[in-house]
Amino acid sequence: MATAADTLARAATHLGYTEGPKNNETPFGAWAGCQFQPWCHAFLSKILDEMGEGIGKIAYCPTGVNHFKKAGRLFAEPKPGDVFYLYFPSKKRYAHTGFVKTVDGDWIVTVEGNSNAAGSRTGGSVVSLRRKWRGTRTVFGRPEYDAAAVPFAVGPVDLRAIVAEQYPDGGGAVLIADNGDTYAFFGAQQPPPQPGLRQHDPVKLAPIVDAKDAPDERGGWLLGIDGGVYAFGARNAGCPHGQPYWSAGQQRQAARLEVPGDNGAAYTVVATSGERYTYP
Repeated sequence: MATAADTLARAATHLGYTEGPKNNETPFGAWAGCQFQPWCHAFLSKILDEMGEGIGKIAYCPTGVNHFKKAGRLFAEPKPGDVFYLYFPSKKRYAHTGFVKTVDGDWIVTVEGNSNAAGSRTGGSVVSLRRKWRGTRTVFGRPEYDAAAVPFAVGPVDLRAIVAEQYPDGGGAVLIADNGDTYAFFGAQQPPPQPGLRQHDPVKLAPIVDAKDAPDERGGWLLGIDGGVYAFGARNAGCPHGQPYWSAGQQRQAARLEVPGDNGAAYTVVATSGERYTYP
């Protein structure tokens, strides 16, 4: 059995994956027995199976909805780790699915297969999107995860603008806000008494939805709901503060961070456009 956080981390390692070479050709479809067919549900079914939370080789959204309904685990409001199901009136059925990464009021942040930046149900890639759920017919299946805390499970956390950081000898990082508030992350218990502020102009962070300790370093990274990656006491990863960056002459979405890295690397920055940057 796995926690919701463990399952979401496993799903996120596939961000940037694109089907092929043939249409709808994926290892997820091959596993579920639906190769060359739409594979959004095959993706999440395989992830759940890998994490010991298997629901069977379900590859069809209405079957998934019925599975959770029969188990008494189909809900009208989301929690992190849930499986969401989008209803398509044109098809008169639920026809797309993925994982709920976090909940932001009327919106959810997802990790989902067979979509793209436009939110298509046949987009061909594993992506993270922000979708509105309230006021729609979206429903949520809840796997029987181990009972363990999901980082920021109550929703995104708003921080004041950060003007300095301190790094206690015991590890972690303490952020100091423009009004004097302090925020302890990555194992830090309290602001250290000794000098050592790293001061700078105020930096407004997007609401924080997750935190990752830096491998073999005392700090770590905060992940903003906008995809921004904020490095504190760790190597800077991607583009900080959620700002757009430029690649191949085109403006791209800000990068997001996933840990562990590809092929045993320390970490990999995955852009929402699908580009991957691996750091040793």
